[in-house]
Amino acid sequence: MVNTKQKNLFLEEIRRYIYNKDGYYIDLTYGKGKISKLISDSIGRNGKLISYEINKQFKLLGELKKKKNIYYYNKCFTNIRRLKLEKRITCSVIDIGITENELINKCNKLSLISFPSGGNINEALNFTNIRVLDRKLSLFKENKNKLRVVKEIRNIRNKALITQFNRTINVKSKYIDSLTSYLSSNITIRKIKKTLRYIVDITEKMSYIIIICFNSKESSIVDEFYNKNKKELCYCKTITKKMIQKSLVSMKVIKKK
Repeated sequence: MVNTKQKNLFLEEIRRYIYNKDGYYIDLTYGKGKISKLISDSIGRNGKLISYEINKQFKLLGELKKKKNIYYYNKCFTNIRRLKLEKRITCSVIDIGITENELINKCNKLSLISFPSGGNINEALNFTNIRVLDRKLSLFKENKNKLRVVKEIRNIRNKALITQFNRTINVKSKYIDSLTSYLSSNITIRKIKKTLRYIVDITEKMSYIIIICFNSKESSIVDEFYNKNKKELCYCKTITKKMIQKSLVSMKVIKKK
């Protein structure tokens, strides 16, 4: 989680780029719909917002539902394509984790871990408390021997139980499979790049793309994408803040030439 002040900073920065302007706006974040509400409240009278369907499930549905300028799309972008918005998007706000499920941040951290002295994968995978998992993972540094980590995760997956702090807890094989799959392939990275490419394609010239990255790996993927597409993109700024778990969350602003 990001604390309230940091959230407000990001929201205010987004608002600067969209305030009282018409056009088509797309919100590729998901959660309680705060960014959707911000965009809907800030854009011009004739502006239209395209928001991720999952936001409809949360608290702000009642407020967003009353407005006629909001359209919803699904994760596969099929609804967006029906709207025929190629090169018409005025501004995009993206949480690139949308290309994977909510495990992506945990997976990103696991792909970079090396175990401190006395630590092991069993300690990292304490599923009794997500905060404990985050705290454990934040201690780990870069690890070049990724295959060893994958092997250890697979070994744990094959065991029915893990003993932790004198308690025995069940390990969900589906969760372990997700982590193993992420570590042993580049599918997630390809999905993120595909999403970024698609958004650039449907964005009109001189419009902004605002990208929220929850860890250094996501941030590096965006930087790499930008560097490969400098002919059509220009870099504006990056705002970085500490998260509660002492890792960093950043917001990158890119403009299409």
